[in-house]
Amino acid sequence: MDSQVILRIAVHFVCFIAALAALSGVDFSKFMRSGKAFQMQLLYVLLSIALGYGVAQFFMSISIY
Repeated sequence: MDSQVILRIAVHFVCFIAALAALSGVDFSKFMRSGKAFQMQLLYVLLSIALGYGVAQFFMSISIY
């Protein structure tokens, strides 16, 4: 594998973990109905993926490698 591919995967993974940590401070129960635990967890994961992807793309676009 090319080193750039490994770097891109690592950056995406780190940004995903950072997004999970950042979104853990949000109380999603205020936005969802009670008894919808699966939907809240799914929203949490999907928002983390989207936020992590966006941040990773931003950092990779401003870096020169």
